[in-house]
Amino acid sequence: DMDNIPAGITAEEFNRRYIETAGFRPGVFRALQGPSLALIRWTDSYLRQQFGHYKVLTEIKHEHRQKFGKSLNNLSTFLSEYNTTNQYVVTVLPDDMRC
Repeated sequence: DMDNIPAGITAEEFNRRYIETAGFRPGVFRALQGPSLALIRWTDSYLRQQFGHYKVLTEIKHEHRQKFGKSLNNLSTFLSEYNTTNQYVVTVLPDDMRC
């Protein structure tokens, strides 16, 4: 089960709720405030061009949390497939991909 992370959450609250006490609990930001550099710049095309060669670990999303294998792919492969498959990246972003 994944939380919808509220817009405006402070870094301290995020750290407490999703990292320190929950052991890296998954969550998704659905309502970001203001234009983020990542939202503006990180199109599939940009990510493929700049970081497509990076290896990323992916998992199949399954609502019942049964164990499924992980796959190691290039980011460009993931970007070509994520809209038509039920997978997501579980790799921590490298420093040069951070805004």
